[in-house]
Amino acid sequence: MLKWVADLHIHTLLSPCAAVEMTPRHIVLKAAAHGVNLIAITDHNVSANVLPAVRLGQEHGVAVWPGMEVETREGGHMVVLFDSLRKMLAFQKLLDENMSGLKNNPERFGGQFVVDENDRFVREEERLLLAAVNLDAGALAAYAARLGGVCVASHIDRPAYSLLTYFGFIPPGLGLAAVELSGAGLRAGGEQKYAALTGGLPCITNSDAHVMDDFLGGPKNHIYMKEPVIGEFKLALAAAGGRMVAAGKFL
Repeated sequence: MLKWVADLHIHTLLSPCAAVEMTPRHIVLKAAAHGVNLIAITDHNVSANVLPAVRLGQEHGVAVWPGMEVETREGGHMVVLFDSLRKMLAFQKLLDENMSGLKNNPERFGGQFVVDENDRFVREEERLLLAAVNLDAGALAAYAARLGGVCVASHIDRPAYSLLTYFGFIPPGLGLAAVELSGAGLRAGGEQKYAALTGGLPCITNSDAHVMDDFLGGPKNHIYMKEPVIGEFKLALAAAGGRMVAAGKFL
């Protein structure tokens, strides 16, 4: 079994709330330099900066999972993870068909930039990404599962953009693989505190980084699995066959 130091919730400068320093190259190089060998790029509702991160990860020994952080129709956030660009693009097509249709206001919300693996500007995303898509959490989780992906309820210990806040508990049929706690929430005993409200779903923790200091100082997971694929991750969440997830680790 191999140990993967994993941060599965990282934003690039494509997310309007992220700093321009959060380029795919900068993230991957910092991950490689600090021993983080599994990351996921999870911008809001889109995935255009995933491809350069995947390419750079292959060069620098960092496994990069395609993903995104989706705002569901309920207003909660959910991290969606794949281990295949093809599967992620199929999921992106569904989101594109169900976006709000609103235009971004860069002066109010921030710019939304697509770049290549050398940090060169490609285009600016004009759609407003900080908006809910017209799909509920159950439908999104079901479609991701059909594609071989997994969904994680984002930062359930926060009052804003939390599925737990919306529902009051995590419905057992929602189809989530895990829930995410912030580092502070995990240290405060959140895994036990929220167990009854989440149906005993496993907890992971990530940096949810929007600036580089958050990535470097934020919580990570130690995932023990044979290879960095979603199937192995599911087994690790279930603590099957010697696999496991140890959340709340720091660099």
